Amino acid sequence: MAAPGSPADGGGVEDLWRQRWEAVLGELETDVETAERILAEAHAAPAVVPGGTPSAGPAVPTVHQGASASWVPPTGLGPVPASLQVRARALLDRQLDVARRTAESIASGRRHAAAADAMRVRSAAVPVYIDSET
Repeated sequence: MAAPGSPADGGGVEDLWRQRWEAVLGELETDVETAERILAEAHAAPAVVPGGTPSAGPAVPTVHQGASASWVPPTGLGPVPASLQVRARALLDRQLDVARRTAESIASGRRHAAAADAMRVRSAAVPVYIDSET
């Protein structure tokens, strides 16, 4: 039996190279789809506050267990095969779009948090000074 990817197996080294790239691109596409879904969930459904009543803000998406903590690039792949370059460029465009939308979402969340803090009512423990001599 010939080794996979060897010329004797009928597929050749180029087929193995392409298959490895297809697998890597498939994994990255799955990760981008997950990120796109998380962003869509965060901006589509109303949030539920304690007590079960919907609030006006977006829902906090659930943590997806399949997401990896950190990505480690595969080694030994070489350049992207010409037949997969359109797919790889489309994937890169999607990754850049998700990164941009994630940054916008973070900035929006920070602005909303700052606005909510500014509207927070002071507690009774905060001293209030009244000028009674006027």
